[in-house]
Amino acid sequence: MPSKFDHKIKTILQILHSRGYTVKGINQGIRLKMNGNVDVDIYTLKFDANKLRARLKLHIDDAGERIQIAGRLGGKLREALGNTLDMEEFKFSRCISGDYYYYARLFMLDLKIKRIMKAMRARGYCIKGIRQGIRLKMNGNVDIDIYTLQFDANKLRARLKLHIDDAGERARVIRDVSEKLREDMGSTLDMEEFKFSRCVSGNYYYYARLFMLDVQDVGSSEEKPEVLAVRKRGLSREAENTSKREDLQTVVEAFESVDSKMLRRSLDGLGIPRTSILRVAISRIFRAATDSEELKAAVQEEAMRISDPKDRSDLDAIVSVNDVAFLDAIIRMLHQSVSEGPGGMGGIINDH
Repeated sequence: MPSKFDHKIKTILQILHSRGYTVKGINQGIRLKMNGNVDVDIYTLKFDANKLRARLKLHIDDAGERIQIAGRLGGKLREALGNTLDMEEFKFSRCISGDYYYYARLFMLDLKIKRIMKAMRARGYCIKGIRQGIRLKMNGNVDIDIYTLQFDANKLRARLKLHIDDAGERARVIRDVSEKLREDMGSTLDMEEFKFSRCVSGNYYYYARLFMLDVQDVGSSEEKPEVLAVRKRGLSREAENTSKREDLQTVVEAFESVDSKMLRRSLDGLGIPRTSILRVAISRIFRAATDSEELKAAVQEEAMRISDPKDRSDLDAIVSVNDVAFLDAIIRMLHQSVSEGPGGMGGIINDH
């Protein structure tokens, strides 16, 4: 096996070889020979080797036939890749000289997610892969997403989305779902209570923290708070960090009554153009603020994207004119992080 291959590509190569696929090496990846003289390329991106893509090229004019082939080959690949990777649907990109190109994103599954997926499949769940995790199909057309945090793969979350206006009915569904999940997770996971996060376009989002049991079997994982309290002896530093996390959680809770329409109107009121990188950054932070860890990481990531002097100057102006209470904290933290680097966030986020 060529040593030049990325470790992810090597893993995929081994899997597909074992399933009888004919594979050849290409730049940054491999090419699979499929039935019907069709090739599928799987490769890492040139400028970000952490990201995987599948590329399908079809020289077929009939759109219906292309869609059928892309769907069939995508399904075949997902089945072949098994529990190691998840693959999105092929999406049309462009036509060049009569060749139609389709692309799909691939995601390596975390060891913890693979263990959860195996346990839940054994209990009869219908499971679909999602970004950084899996989706469980529950009775009553309810989906539960279980995933690792984008900025800290050691931490697991469960996300429940309900399109139910009646608060009492939502409480009943959450209770039933939680009881079933805890029963079926058995000795694999422990789950906290679902907590309401926000309502967006009529959808009510609830989140719960998950903790792997017997974590030594699956690598590093988030530990339960009571375990951490025993292990950490730096009490003064712990108290300081707890205070900062509580500050962050207060920001998160402030968003619970804010929906996307309110956010859009507030950004319009501040005069931030809809194409502005600052508007995109604030919107991303808002969407990511499901808990304190995600909020912290989102601010840090978006701050690194803001490098243009004009954008920095615009951010200075927004800080001085903002009068929207629920935006004040994230605008101030973003401004502080841009000004001082990822470590500087107004004393609220930096806990190093």
